[in-house]
Amino acid sequence: MDYKELKERQGKEVNDFLNKYSFFAFSEEQFKDGCKKLNLDAEKDLNKLVEIVGGGYLLKEHKDEYIALSKKIAQEIEDEIKKDETGLNFCYSMFAYELANHEYGYTYEVEDTLDALDLTLNRVMQTPNLKAGLEKALAEYKEA
Repeated sequence: MDYKELKERQGKEVNDFLNKYSFFAFSEEQFKDGCKKLNLDAEKDLNKLVEIVGGGYLLKEHKDEYIALSKKIAQEIEDEIKKDETGLNFCYSMFAYELANHEYGYTYEVEDTLDALDLTLNRVMQTPNLKAGLEKALAEYKEA
């Protein structure tokens, strides 16, 4: 499987979940509108919400589902990494996508890419398939 395809499927799954059970608000008006969307009273039902990243509010009753979904997504990526024994398929596509996404071509620093993937340089260098995938992706920048 290609990393971009996996990310798109996972993104749709997360968005579908969040659209049902959460909202994002950056002002009082947006907060009130979000509460309305979830059939909550913005003043009386605060105890029914938990904050999530990026200005998000999630119905507390769905918190465990949200955590489970996050773990599932991380596990799917780990599973695909393990399946790619050479590192020249999924691992390569993962690094190529995230290097481009984090503007490696301008910064020539891999830290943002590794952070986005929740990987350390130490782990990558000690894991042959991850190392091969990163090296192949970086080589494309050197050729350009």
